[in-house]
Amino acid sequence: MKREFKIWVLLLLIFILPISFLQNCSKSKDENVIVLQYWDTMPPMDKVGMAIRDLIKEYNESHTNVRIEATFINWDKFNDKLMTAIAGDMPPDIVLLDRFVTASYAARNALIPLNDFIKKDHINPDDYFKACWDECVYKGKVWSIPYHTDVRALYYRVEDFQSVGLDPDNPPETWKELEEYAKRLTIRDKNGFLKRIGFIPQWGNTSLYLWGWLNGGKFMVGDKITCNDPRIVKALEWIVKFNDWYGRKAVEGAAQSYGSREMDPFITGQLSMKIDGDWYVGVLKQYGPHVKFKVAAPPAPEGKKSITWSGGFSLAIPKGSHHLKEAWDFIRYMIRYETQLRYAKAAYRIPALKKAAHDKFFMTDPYYKVFIKLMDVTKFRPVTPVANFYWDQLSKAMEYAILHKKSPKEALDDAAEVTQKYLDNYLKNK
Repeated sequence: MKREFKIWVLLLLIFILPISFLQNCSKSKDENVIVLQYWDTMPPMDKVGMAIRDLIKEYNESHTNVRIEATFINWDKFNDKLMTAIAGDMPPDIVLLDRFVTASYAARNALIPLNDFIKKDHINPDDYFKACWDECVYKGKVWSIPYHTDVRALYYRVEDFQSVGLDPDNPPETWKELEEYAKRLTIRDKNGFLKRIGFIPQWGNTSLYLWGWLNGGKFMVGDKITCNDPRIVKALEWIVKFNDWYGRKAVEGAAQSYGSREMDPFITGQLSMKIDGDWYVGVLKQYGPHVKFKVAAPPAPEGKKSITWSGGFSLAIPKGSHHLKEAWDFIRYMIRYETQLRYAKAAYRIPALKKAAHDKFFMTDPYYKVFIKLMDVTKFRPVTPVANFYWDQLSKAMEYAILHKKSPKEALDDAAEVTQKYLDNYLKNK
C-alpha cells in the first residue's frame, strides 16, 4: 500500500508540477511585469537567430512592464509543439512563422486575425512587398505581418564562363540560351564522367513552381488545383529533356562526390550555374570566398519576361494568447523601419518593408541590388491550407517525370487529382 502511495505521489509530481509551472509562465517574480513567450525556428547561434535575440534584448531593456522570453524549436518539431500548446491553452504569445504555412494555421483556427490591430495603427500594406503581404492573407483576413523575405536568382561562376569564351556580363536570358550555355560549360572525361555540369533545373533552391510560372502556368485558381495546366506540363517536359541530355547515370555518378559547405559543387567548381536564394551569398562568402560569381534574373522561355518566387517569415499571434495588446506591441516594434533595417544588416536578410530593403546598404551591394529588383516581379506559392501537401506532390511529380516513371502529363495529372481530393476533404471536414 505504501509503495502504491509513493508511486501516485511521484506521478503527481511528474505531471502536475510542470502544468502548474506552465500555467504561471506568463507571470514574473515582479507581478507588474508581463512575460511574453516568443517562439521561432532560428538557431540562436546563427546570424538570423542572434540578430533577433539582440532586438529582443533591446526591447526588454526599453520596456519595464513587459519581458520577452525567446525559445528556439527545431523546424521539424515546431508544428506539433505549437498545435499542442494551443490545444492545451498554453500557447506562446508571438511566433515567427514561415509565411508559406500561414494559411494552414489560419484554417485550423490556430492564429488571431490581425485586421483590427492593422486598422488601429494604420499599417499600410503598400509599404511591404506585395508578394510578402499577400502571402499573409487568407479568406480576406490578415493572419501575420511580413518580417523578412527571400528571393531566387541564377548564380553563375565567372571563371567557368571565361574558360569557355562566355561573357560573364551577359548571362543567359532565355531557356534556349540557358541550354546552350549549359552544354558549353559541361565537361566530360573520355569515359563520359561529368567533371563539370553546366546547369540542372531542379538543383539548388528551386522547384517546379519557378519553371511553371516562367512559362505562364497557374498552379491554383480559387480552390481548384491546376498543376496540370498545359504550360506547366510543357515546363516539366523541358526539365526532363534537360536532364536527359546529361544522362541520369552520369548525373548520379557525378553527384556522389557532392556535399555541402566546402563540398558544395558550385564551390568546388563541379557546377557552373544554379538557381538559389539570396542567403546563398552568405554561404559562398563563408565557405567559398575564393569563388568569383554573379547573379542574374532566372532565364525565361522565348518571348516571356523573367519572374522568380519568394518565401520568408512573418510574425503572428497564436490563438489563446492571454496578452494580445502586449504581443501586438512587440510585433509593432519588430516591424518598424529602424528595427527592420538593423535586423536585416545584421542577419543579411531582405526586409519585407520596402523602404528598409531599398536602403543603400542593399542597393549598393552588387548581388543584393539584383535581388531587390527581382522582388518587383516575384511570385509566392498558393495560399492554401494544404500548402505543404501540395509542395510534396509537386516534388514527387517532378521526380517521377525525371526518372521516366511517369510522363510529365501523367505525373501532374496524378498530383492534381490527389491534391484536389485532399483539399476537398479538408474543406468538407473543417
